[in-house]
Amino acid sequence: MAFDLPKIERFAMQLETMSAAENRTGMNIKIRDIGAALGLDEDESFRTARLLADSGWVKFNDKESYIRLTIDGHKQLEKLKRPRWVKWVKRHPISVYASVTILTGIVYSVITFFIVRSFSP
Repeated sequence: MAFDLPKIERFAMQLETMSAAENRTGMNIKIRDIGAALGLDEDESFRTARLLADSGWVKFNDKESYIRLTIDGHKQLEKLKRPRWVKWVKRHPISVYASVTILTGIVYSVITFFIVRSFSP
């Protein structure tokens, strides 16, 4: 299995959806059921769950056939649900600061022009 970040994120989102649908937030969900809902075979489901566990998003139970989202997993999923413009602003803060600085300079120049013009004879 090649590393496929969107598939891993869908797997985590499906886990969150299934646990919320059954009012089982924080409870263990079968890995097979999550994979079946996404059309993944059993091996691929377990490998994806292992990747999520290695990154700290999920924890396995004792038998390693059930998983649950950790607090960090919930936080990361909330970040994934943000609007695209918020994600862009978080990735490009210097561009945002430069744009605000330029806009502020233009507004200041326009206001100054009209103030000086109003005092001219």
